[in-house]
Amino acid sequence: MEKLIKYTVRTSIFFLLLSILLSLYFLSYSPVAFQKCVSLKPVSKQKLLEYTNNEFSASNIDIKSLINKIPYKVSEMVYEVNPELLFRKTIEEGKGNCSNLSFGLSYYLLQNKQSCQIIHFLPIDGFLHGDGHTVINTSYSYDNSVFNGIVDVIEGGFPLNNNIPIGVHDIIEKKDFQHFNILPLNDKKDSVSPYYDEQFLVNSEIGVIPQDQIKEYFTFMSGAYFPIFSNKKKLEKILFNGLSVVFGCYPNIYVTESDYSTLFENHFTTKILAYVLIFSLRIIMLLVLLLTLLYLILLIGMFSKNTSKN
Repeated sequence: MEKLIKYTVRTSIFFLLLSILLSLYFLSYSPVAFQKCVSLKPVSKQKLLEYTNNEFSASNIDIKSLINKIPYKVSEMVYEVNPELLFRKTIEEGKGNCSNLSFGLSYYLLQNKQSCQIIHFLPIDGFLHGDGHTVINTSYSYDNSVFNGIVDVIEGGFPLNNNIPIGVHDIIEKKDFQHFNILPLNDKKDSVSPYYDEQFLVNSEIGVIPQDQIKEYFTFMSGAYFPIFSNKKKLEKILFNGLSVVFGCYPNIYVTESDYSTLFENHFTTKILAYVLIFSLRIIMLLVLLLTLLYLILLIGMFSKNTSKN
């Protein structure tokens, strides 16, 4: 028993040191890289399109009114972990970048039973450093009709081509939007956006987070979060996002199989290191449980011997 405990301790120390080294690497390189490497998953194009189907009758939320009321501030990163606080900071207070605002609005939509997905524009050259754009795919009314299309929260409106709402299918197919404009739904926004021209779309791959993955992530964050660093929200965000990855609750971002190959063509080593890190962290958790069990067995055995002697 004691030999097994010593072996388990040595193995735990090895994986702990390995995890620390790899964590320091990703903290210096890009914390986002770790999340992207382990969350991006390849699927067929048909499966990807299936993830974006929404039920039009799910809710009567007025998207136009909701975006019209956002008091947009200067774009800044919001590091709130709790989904409810994230919604308040973004949609109610107008803070955050495109990702923050999209997650904030998706929380509100899902809480009100409206189907939605989060859509990532992933630039081939910069997605591991957090470059790109994030929007929502959901159903909304426009011109007396109901559409399943893109809501660009940071741009404050509906992307249109020839005055027809752009759907996520159009973006996945990388259609050429020759007559593009944003229909602004907020007085602080205009009809111009750099994210839908041919050059940006050609150099970006499209990722989809299905709504069940978003729900699971929000549920985990709501249950797991407790304040640790009151003045260092960024560290809290990195920590709890890391925990969600380790416990398998960080949302998968699905891309087509060909796009997945393109994204990681020059990042194979980084992807392997990310998977080694998550494997090491999960091994450590299992070893800690094993050590706890072994020590309990050892203590029970010692207690039984002492009892029998007496």
